[in-house]
Amino acid sequence: MAPTQQTTHFQQEALVPEFPETQRMLLKGTGDKDNEKYDKQVFSRPENAEREELYADENLHTDVTHIEHGRCGIGQCTPKWAQKFASLPLFVITYGVAGLWMSAQGPMLGSQITSIERHLGLSTSNTGLILSANDIGYLFAVVVGSYLGKHMHIPRTLCFSAVIFGLTSVVMALGKLTEVRAELVIGQNSSSSEENSQQQYLCSPSTTWGMNSSSWDASSSNATKLDGFPNNESNSVSSSPALTWAFWLMIVAAVVGGVVKSYRLPLFTYYVESNVKDSSSSALLLGTSFSAMVFGPPLAILIGAYVSSLHVDLKETNMSQLDQRWVGAWWMGFLVVGVACIVSALPVMCFPRHLIQQDSKKPKSVKKNSTRQMIADLFSSLKRILKRPLYVLTLFTGVVEAFIGSGAFAFSQKYMEVQFNKSPQQVSMAIGIPIIFTLASGTFLGGLITTRLKMGLRGCIIAGLLRSSALLAIQCLYFVFGCNNTQFAEPTPSLDSCQCDPESLLFVCGDNQVNYLSPCVAGCTNITQNVFTNCSGIESGLQQVRPGLCDDGCPYFIYFVATGCFLAFLSCLGIIPGYIQIVRTVDKTDQAIAMGASAFCATLLGTLPSPVVFGKIIDSTCQIWSPVGGYCLLYDKESFRFWFFGVGQIIRIGHVILISVLLWLVVIKKIGSANTENEKE
Repeated sequence: MAPTQQTTHFQQEALVPEFPETQRMLLKGTGDKDNEKYDKQVFSRPENAEREELYADENLHTDVTHIEHGRCGIGQCTPKWAQKFASLPLFVITYGVAGLWMSAQGPMLGSQITSIERHLGLSTSNTGLILSANDIGYLFAVVVGSYLGKHMHIPRTLCFSAVIFGLTSVVMALGKLTEVRAELVIGQNSSSSEENSQQQYLCSPSTTWGMNSSSWDASSSNATKLDGFPNNESNSVSSSPALTWAFWLMIVAAVVGGVVKSYRLPLFTYYVESNVKDSSSSALLLGTSFSAMVFGPPLAILIGAYVSSLHVDLKETNMSQLDQRWVGAWWMGFLVVGVACIVSALPVMCFPRHLIQQDSKKPKSVKKNSTRQMIADLFSSLKRILKRPLYVLTLFTGVVEAFIGSGAFAFSQKYMEVQFNKSPQQVSMAIGIPIIFTLASGTFLGGLITTRLKMGLRGCIIAGLLRSSALLAIQCLYFVFGCNNTQFAEPTPSLDSCQCDPESLLFVCGDNQVNYLSPCVAGCTNITQNVFTNCSGIESGLQQVRPGLCDDGCPYFIYFVATGCFLAFLSCLGIIPGYIQIVRTVDKTDQAIAMGASAFCATLLGTLPSPVVFGKIIDSTCQIWSPVGGYCLLYDKESFRFWFFGVGQIIRIGHVILISVLLWLVVIKKIGSANTENEKE
């Protein structure tokens, strides 16, 4: 479970809002007296919400609008009993539930990667594309959607966003309709049909397929070039079967999901700020909703644990979850998340456009100029912030952090499945509950420490340096908490009468705790209840084998999970200080654009390419590719471990260097010190 300060919008965007409208909430309570004045000036709201008529004085060319607070309901259906629900706290809670399910889709995908790859015949880099597609949609619509959405009926816009997002999850579940690419397609209902389909793995009298070594180590460079063994270079990613329509459908659904999800937090924050009577309570209201959204990822992981234990066809089968042909009911997880998202979003549309009276008074002749001026100010602000070295360096640290965390988080469950020979259900159950306390406590404590210590720019940079250095040091334990490569036995001379098809690979474990490439290699001639028997290649015991690799006795799984939870906790500690650091490096007038530019760059250069890059790294460690699909059957565990975490550690070193330069500029060169002092006055 790899740590991350900024994870993908697909995965954990609910932890902390990363948009300009949230800057006032983040700054509140950090010891900045100017922020309190700013609150009273900008976010003050009228205490009374009296209903008045809309009118305009055309002679003065001025629109003077007193927009009435609305009524709960849909269209003309606004019954009296429903008006008791027209309250901002209830809106916050209602949308918090919908937001919880919207934040669950990404972690659901991460928990089902193995089953999706086996079902659709995808490589890990292919699944990385699905993750990145969501960020493409986010980048496409975040600015336009956030701006235009403010001029629309926000509750209905948020409802529409959640409903469409839920539909994208349902669309992803349609991948279940495609043919399973795994080597065995389970028979109809009877166990006999299943056994008949496994006859291809049995030993049958004919010519010999043998290997020249007494044992085969999957870590050897020529492992796939042994005599008679299938040359898997021809089955690599580049020559894998054509991608199915389901893959492209998931890509499109992910892009659409990113589009409709991009503006939800800005609009939600804007609606709360526009309708709160006491600006000091907005932070509590927003925090309540965001806290609810935090439970989305762990809830998705726990649901993923259950659906992983069910076969993809929901039929009874004797197949073990550790069988390389096992495909869980991954589609059910997306269906549950999608339907829950749609149902929980419907009540949101019943809230009125305004909960309290909104006043607006602007000359008509100024409106067009205001739009042009806004665009001009946008570019002026961008020019100003990009001239600030502290902000630019902070921008790069955010990009680096996002790149590390996005890829590692996306494939952390897959890593644990491969490294420790665990089923998806076992991994999800191991991390699902601990991650709830990790995310919630880390984020809350980070904000509390920042508030109590009244951390300014220098304090946030020091905290970031200490945190990143600790992550760099503790993550070295990942290189120790690993397992050895899988070893296989070769056919014995007594199996010269067997014809073993090199394409019919089915890793099995004998009762002698030895791995075999297939039941045929073990000399098995019969099968009963998914157990291969009469195996002449096994000289002792019951002479039988079961699908799946033997337990290699690797003792580090619990240590790995515990270390991962602690590192995730450290990462969450830096979320709030990280946002404070961004706004402290620029002037108050540029804080909004600074937050938006930081989120945009972190997505474009960090979370978008990272899953694809890490997916390519994982694919490069594959030893045996499936002959019937583009997914990997066997990984080199040691290469997987060192490449997966080694690349992250190298990039982490660069992150520490960048923060060190930041601290040097602030402490030694005194850059930004005057600005910092002004903030504390």
